[in-house]
Amino acid sequence: MNTHWDDRLFATTEERTPQDNEHWWQTCYLPPVAEVTFRGVERSVIAYGVPGSGKTTLLQSFEHTENGQYLFIHYPPSYWPGEVHAWVTGYGHLGQIMARATLAVKEHLSRHPEKLNNLSDINQEFLRWLIEKYNGRRAILRWADAMGFTSLLKLLKQPFTDIYPTVTQLPDIQGQIEELITLSRRLGFAKGVAVLIDIHHFDIDSKEQREKLTSLFSWLTPLHFTGFVMKVVMPDSIVKQTNLINATRRRITFVPIKWSDEHCRQLESKYIQSASDGQLKNLTDMATDNVVTQLKTTLLPYHKGLTPRGSLNLIQVLWQQYAKTGTLLDATHYETLLHTYFSRYIPLMIDTAHKGVWLGQKFIALDERPYAILETLWRFKESDDDAYYALMGIAGKAGNLNTLVSRLRHQIEPLPRQPIYIRNTRSRGYWLENYAELPH
Repeated sequence: MNTHWDDRLFATTEERTPQDNEHWWQTCYLPPVAEVTFRGVERSVIAYGVPGSGKTTLLQSFEHTENGQYLFIHYPPSYWPGEVHAWVTGYGHLGQIMARATLAVKEHLSRHPEKLNNLSDINQEFLRWLIEKYNGRRAILRWADAMGFTSLLKLLKQPFTDIYPTVTQLPDIQGQIEELITLSRRLGFAKGVAVLIDIHHFDIDSKEQREKLTSLFSWLTPLHFTGFVMKVVMPDSIVKQTNLINATRRRITFVPIKWSDEHCRQLESKYIQSASDGQLKNLTDMATDNVVTQLKTTLLPYHKGLTPRGSLNLIQVLWQQYAKTGTLLDATHYETLLHTYFSRYIPLMIDTAHKGVWLGQKFIALDERPYAILETLWRFKESDDDAYYALMGIAGKAGNLNTLVSRLRHQIEPLPRQPIYIRNTRSRGYWLENYAELPH
């Protein structure tokens, strides 16, 4: 079989070269319906969806298409107040955002030093204050000297005046935000400032982090300024757990990221045609319609709905088997395809707090003894004498152990007769494969 196939299209943004990324945007990206609001509304927007729904890609799309229109300030949760990577100590969200803004402004001026000439005396006074306030005097001296910014160096000979001494008083908050917007526009960013925040489910796993999240998005002052927006993506579970829509008093636009069956088919088609250089067009060019439908139906609960991630994973599994056999895949290949999909993309994760397991987005609760067997295998990970005696203690006798494992497999294995997670041989006993740690 001589069908061309470009695997680079399925790599992450970080794994691709800049040229490959640009090719990907042009040939593979299909915006979700949510992008109309996320990009089109010049105010703060929070987009939310299930894992794999394309949240991070949506934020990257905004940054890609609006490049040059906004000064982008990346503000991930790891840089929030009190976190290990927080840029400055003793400051809340405003101070952290302003500190991150210094990096964005310095980086832009380092690439375009001529733009310093576009700044008025007041702009330069604010620029000096911003960097010295949040980075320290030596930082701005070192940078201005390296860049040869004589006007800034001259300004630095004057005593430092703390123009906005607090990050709590309303006039100081308003002044910082207004001047940052003006500075950004003078640097050529016509739309002002966009704070970009990508939140993952493991970022918000404590009461303290939930409080930081609600305090950020219920902070209404910045939302009144034209030219200062927050563009945020996060899991739908966090929106629900924190009652965030009510906490923001509806001053932020919320938009769900959802994918229809037709939209997913369009995405699949774009990838397949691009990867095969037009030699293949759809999933049904690699497998019969019945096999595709059966696979999608089986996998749906494990992705909590239709998602781009699920579609792209399925493309790769079908292609691998199609390239191997050289024929249209039919019902005789179904179990092989399913086994490959789960082995590669759906790791087993044990949830000790809830006495069960997660397979993708599907939670399976377990009874006491089957759970105890699984937890024992999890603790030991590899079969050895200690694991054997622990299992025998749970089961009582060898025959009972086999019965319990069989029962456990029928609960968690997609193909109990071809186990993916609980493996065994006569010489080695039982052990786990294809498992992962539950994110915290």
